[in-house]
Amino acid sequence: MYFLSPRRIVTALLAAGLAVVMLTPVDVPQSVPSYTDQLVHLTAFVLLVLPAALSRRVPLGLLFVGLFVGAAAFGGAIELIQPHFGRSADVKDWVADMAGAAAGLLLALGIRRIR
Repeated sequence: MYFLSPRRIVTALLAAGLAVVMLTPVDVPQSVPSYTDQLVHLTAFVLLVLPAALSRRVPLGLLFVGLFVGAAAFGGAIELIQPHFGRSADVKDWVADMAGAAAGLLLALGIRRIR
């Protein structure tokens, strides 16, 4: 059954995990560099889009546009609701989310070409 493909299940679990982690209040020590949060966002969104981007069942262009728009919307929604969970919204985090999604898609493109 295509709807329950392993890639979709992994992507859904990653999205759920990211939502929980990104909405949980956290105390960051002052010794942590300020850009660390953006690196975490970038890495998380690379990992979020990668499994779905490796799918061969959907045309490449449609898949990549849909994944980028979906990841950008997901990241934006998380940033918008974070203040309701004791976290602060940050446009830099959202930009890092989109950069991570783009990087994940480019990585998937390279992997797909090697296959």
